Amino acid sequence: MGKTKGSARRKGGKDATKVASKATSTLSKRQEKKSQVRKAAARERKGALLSQLETRKQADAAAARGPLLGGTLGLDLDDALAEVAAAPARRDKNRPNAANNRGRRVIAAQETERFGAVLKDERFRADPLGAVLGHLRATLPAPPSSGRRKKG
Repeated sequence: MGKTKGSARRKGGKDATKVASKATSTLSKRQEKKSQVRKAAARERKGALLSQLETRKQADAAAARGPLLGGTLGLDLDDALAEVAAAPARRDKNRPNAANNRGRRVIAAQETERFGAVLKDERFRADPLGAVLGHLRATLPAPPSSGRRKKG
C-alpha cells in the first residue's frame, strides 16, 4: 500500500530541517554587502557622535573653569555658526507631526494656549481687527511696488 505514517513523518522532518538550516545559515552576496555597508555607516555615525560629545564635554569643562582659568567666555565663532546652522534642522525634527494622533493633540494644545494668550492681550481686547492688521503688517513683507500703473 505504500509507506507507513511513521516513516513518512521522519523523512519529512529531515527535509524540513535541511531547508531551514540552509535558509538561515547563509546570506547572498548582495545581502552580505548591504549588511557590511550598513555596519560601516553605523560605525561612522557612532564615531561622529562620540567626537561631537567629546568636544562638547571639553567646551563644558572649559566654561566651568571660567575665563580666568583657561576657559572661554563662549564658543568659537565657527562653533557658534555651526550650531546656528543646525538649529533649524533640529527644530524641524522636533516639530509635532500632524499625520498622527499624538502630533495633532500636541498641535491642538499649542494652538489653544496661543489663542488664549491672544484673547488675554489688552490690544486685542480693545481693537481686535486693528490688532490683527498691526500683527500682519509687522510680520508679513511689504507687497512689491510695481512701476506700472493701470490706466483707468
